[in-house]
Amino acid sequence: MDLILALAAILGGIAAIWAFGERVINYFDKRNSDSSSAPNFSPIQIIQGTDDEKDLVQLLELDKSVYGEGNLVPLALIREIHKRNPKVCIIAKDVIHQEVIGYIGAVPLLKKEIFENTLNPSFSEFVTEPKWIQTYDMPGLYYLHLVSVVVSPEYQKMTPIYRMLYNGFIKLLVDLARNDIYFLEVSARAVTQEGEKICTTLNMKHVADVGEIKIFHASMFPPQLRIITNQGSQLIELYQKKFNSLIKLGVLKSNE
Repeated sequence: MDLILALAAILGGIAAIWAFGERVINYFDKRNSDSSSAPNFSPIQIIQGTDDEKDLVQLLELDKSVYGEGNLVPLALIREIHKRNPKVCIIAKDVIHQEVIGYIGAVPLLKKEIFENTLNPSFSEFVTEPKWIQTYDMPGLYYLHLVSVVVSPEYQKMTPIYRMLYNGFIKLLVDLARNDIYFLEVSARAVTQEGEKICTTLNMKHVADVGEIKIFHASMFPPQLRIITNQGSQLIELYQKKFNSLIKLGVLKSNE
């Protein structure tokens, strides 16, 4: 009798596990069916910048699909900015179709007064002068303005693309720091929830609003980032070492 009860219990457990597995499969099947309008995804490559004309045109078309016709940076200005510094955008590219499907715009600035303008609610990114943008050919202490996080509507349900872009952005900061290029402060204008999420992940402070746009700011010395990835840990370590050296040289003062 005990053996029969034990077998019944085992079979009941197997049935429960099977039912749970079916519910999980049905859940993901439903999600996939809800995303039936999404394309057949091919491998995605993350690229640190571009100055290729085809890519720049696709960047503009991507902005158009997300923001509409009335909120676009002219193609001529996009060309000039990317000519001065091709790495102002971290790009996600469909490998098979060679199509730009997302990007993070991060513009390095040399002068503090120009950077402070990005924190002003009346600042317009449409009047950005290419000469304001710092190149990445010399070590130094600069400022960084995060312009936007844009993903093609067809790929927005593919959540890993945001994580891939974010990781690509952190990798750029690590690569720059290893070449002795650091940022004293970072500003951002978050238009989308994903943009806002990146700002909060970087531990940036919400300082102002412009309509639905949220303005964020962060000081990078000492580093106060909240990044739990390996790349993030490397970035914090590099910035902490640089901060300590700048304190010893008297360039910066400790908050202690």
